[in-house]
Amino acid sequence: MNPYKVLGVGRKVQLPGLKKAFRALSTQHHPDKGGDAEKFKEINTAYQILKNPERRKLYDETGQTSQNKVKTVQERAHDLLASLFESSLKQGVAFDKSQPLMDIMRSSVKENLSKAREAREGLRGGTAALKGLLTRITRDDDQDNVFEKLTKMHIRDNEEKQAKCERDIEAMEYLLEELKHYKSFDEVVRVVRVFSSNYSTPTGGTSSTTWR
Repeated sequence: MNPYKVLGVGRKVQLPGLKKAFRALSTQHHPDKGGDAEKFKEINTAYQILKNPERRKLYDETGQTSQNKVKTVQERAHDLLASLFESSLKQGVAFDKSQPLMDIMRSSVKENLSKAREAREGLRGGTAALKGLLTRITRDDDQDNVFEKLTKMHIRDNEEKQAKCERDIEAMEYLLEELKHYKSFDEVVRVVRVFSSNYSTPTGGTSSTTWR
């Protein structure tokens, strides 16, 4: 489902315009007024996606609309924290009283944040180069340009990876700020327990990031 198409609005629509379109369509298709229930449900779902900044951003970047795939920056940061803490337990550093656990965690987040930023810049450069390549791959007839299609496929792949990098960076930056407020080992344990049900991997099971 394309929520913009469902509501008949452009991608740059602001909240007031979004509300106006939703009210008009929901009134028109409301089941109590003889409208189709499924259409009304679709309109409501589209509105819920676009009015929520996190869900809208996720759709714009990935095309995903399922609510259960959406996580806030805070939730993603806590997933990172859970993964990082799990790693410290497995490696035994969490039990080494000679090393401040918070310093180890902050250092690890900073290291991976730096790597993610470097990866983002590499993807940006690669995407720019691929777009430049498009102008150099032409045909002298009206048949399909296979090289152009392949290049565009690589561009889309790079853009998706870049969007994922952006989300990872956002979560790590948030986590660094949050770690400033932790002073004791017990506080970290408490947070990990609270968010253990959401724990998977640093970025939802698809990242190649290795926590150290």
